[in-house]
Amino acid sequence: MSVRDTETTIAPELEAFDDGSQIDAMEAGTTPAGYESAGEKPTGGRSGQEDLLAGLNQFRATRLQILNWGTFTGYHDVPIARKGFLFVGASGSGKSTLLDAMVTLLFPAPDYNAAAREGDKRRGDRSLMSYLRGAFGTQTETDERGTRTTTQYSRTGSTFSAIALTLEDLTGEAVTLMMVAYVKGDSTEESKVNRMYYVLRSPWTFNLQAFRGFAQFASFDFKWLRRSLPNPEVYQTFSAYGERFRELFRIRDKSAMKLLAKAQSAKNLGDLNTFLRDFMLEEPRTFETAANLAREFDELDEAHRAVVRAREQEECLAAARDAIKTRGDQEARWRAGVAQRDA
Repeated sequence: MSVRDTETTIAPELEAFDDGSQIDAMEAGTTPAGYESAGEKPTGGRSGQEDLLAGLNQFRATRLQILNWGTFTGYHDVPIARKGFLFVGASGSGKSTLLDAMVTLLFPAPDYNAAAREGDKRRGDRSLMSYLRGAFGTQTETDERGTRTTTQYSRTGSTFSAIALTLEDLTGEAVTLMMVAYVKGDSTEESKVNRMYYVLRSPWTFNLQAFRGFAQFASFDFKWLRRSLPNPEVYQTFSAYGERFRELFRIRDKSAMKLLAKAQSAKNLGDLNTFLRDFMLEEPRTFETAANLAREFDELDEAHRAVVRAREQEECLAAARDAIKTRGDQEARWRAGVAQRDA
């Protein structure tokens, strides 16, 4: 995989788990020469100051850090230019893996590798567990019990992953979103993944000592990690974490996140009217009113049907009553006739 117009700064990789001490060496990445750092004036187009004066200030991703994520074993630091970023590479080179790290930090139930599977409604074979363990392929095995296919992992036993996305605006305000997840033993069940979400109000760089203490002897001590972070906001659930970062980024409508998810995964927009309606327009309040009216109509319609059924039943019973009375009158006349004849 390569990155057009820049390069990825990669620190020395972390050694795999042995006795529980997973981290032996890690250095912070540096911005490559000639590459735009966050806060610098972008080359070409508007300057940051011009955007700020024009009211176009917004948070933009400036850095992605991953540690043991997918097939990227060890620590990788990817600076992101304000003017744009392009990942290029052959299939399987890791483009979607990096994008999925961002997706994991932004969406509660990420649809991994969505762009490559566009048009396929089935869920893909990627999951948080597959990224945590570094799944890289499958292997077919045959024994006396038959043939079965197993997933191959680059990280077995107890292991963890950490991903972080830093975003900055034109005033220099920075927010780092981070998730740390681990699994113990050899489990490959998604339900066995433990995770924690963090919001940091600074462009934090992954720290060797923080993760060494966290992972020491496979303890995965979130309290240790919290003490090593600069004033972290810690969340056990994505809902609380997501509400917090949407507040910081001033995202007032959750539909904006749907639009972001669509933009991240789409190869084409399809029908423009449907795209605008589903992803860019807020649902009018009249829709809720109409839905309530429809529910109330259903209730009224059912009540009306009940009344109609009762009326029909009443008419049916009345006809039966009249028939019984008529039969009784006829039987009485017949008995009277028989009695008169026999007299």
